[in-house]
Amino acid sequence: MADPPWTPAKWRWRTKPRLVQSNGQARPLMASVIHLPSTTVTHPLRHRWLGTRAYWLCQFAGWGGLLVICLTPMPFSAGGTLAEVVFYAFQSATGLALSHLLRVAILGQLRETRSWVSLTLRLVPWVLAAAIAHIGLLLRLTMDLVQPDALGFDSSAESESFTAAYLNNLTLSLSFFVIWTGFYLGLRYYRQYQLALIERLQLAAAVKDADLRALKAQLNPHFLFNSLNTLRALIPPELERPREAVTQLSELLRASLTLGQDETVPLSCELASVDNYLALERLRFEDRLRLRRAIQPAALNRHVPPFLVQTLVENALKYGLAPREQGADITLEAFLRGDTLRIRVTNPGTLAPLVAGTGLGLKNSRARLALLFGPDASLNLRQAGDDIVEAEAILPPPLPRALAP
Repeated sequence: MADPPWTPAKWRWRTKPRLVQSNGQARPLMASVIHLPSTTVTHPLRHRWLGTRAYWLCQFAGWGGLLVICLTPMPFSAGGTLAEVVFYAFQSATGLALSHLLRVAILGQLRETRSWVSLTLRLVPWVLAAAIAHIGLLLRLTMDLVQPDALGFDSSAESESFTAAYLNNLTLSLSFFVIWTGFYLGLRYYRQYQLALIERLQLAAAVKDADLRALKAQLNPHFLFNSLNTLRALIPPELERPREAVTQLSELLRASLTLGQDETVPLSCELASVDNYLALERLRFEDRLRLRRAIQPAALNRHVPPFLVQTLVENALKYGLAPREQGADITLEAFLRGDTLRIRVTNPGTLAPLVAGTGLGLKNSRARLALLFGPDASLNLRQAGDDIVEAEAILPPPLPRALAP
């Protein structure tokens, strides 16, 4: 049985989160930041202001339930009046409208990943403003349309009594909006957790499916490497190029078997695998293959899905180099723009030949980027010039991975 978070001798709560091992890295069991994306992709302008059907059902259920609770005692009370019915209905209606505006403000604060403390401090003024506006509207109604004492205000009373009644009702209204904000964030956090868990299971299923197909399509690795070493030994030492080709092929296959087991790998490891692939292709294309690299050192430590860069380079060689007897200039770039990693591969050609291809590699790469980095990640292929095709992968910081309970 696990120890409680405090002991009677110390009565002190744990201040450090428990860590778990994930992909060789220690990660906190409970996240210290809140990541509830509300970008233009997840919440378009119309969705942001109008909401969804489920959202409005919850809104009417919540504020309608408050109205029912307030009106329930009236049939059993001798003092119930029509003015009170109007007041409580107006209270629920204005609460619904102001909470909807509060939701828009919350979505604006959730555009970036924030800590819980930072988010709380940013939301306090909005929640307080909603409560003050709520009481102001109710006070206006009671003073002009209903009864001056419906909220406990008495125009003939002293200013101290008026202030005390105002603060009491402000506290009540503030509690409504604090509870509403807590429910809204809680439901969004739970929904995001479920979506992240589903995406993680989908990614795991895709990896398992790829592993299964690889096992079906490939020979036993040990037998394959032993066979390659045997072939290399049979090649006379003076034939350097065939021996080098077998060596590069062995390194490339070894990397594909090891790197493919991880969800992401450092860009430096991915580029090392690309170098082995290019070394093997240079034996085929010789001087026709001309590669220019522009890799920003700060980008080498960022993680990317395995074989992402190699897929882009393979397409560049297949469609930009192979059809040209005179050769082609291939450019490979990787740089950071803010927190976003951009990987760009350019080659001569047009997009027309790519339409005839299967596009399976690019399709799988886009699916992995969406699962690992969220909707802001993309892989775009475009015609950058008259005879230049550009493939660009945009990788924001990876999403916090939901841990299984």
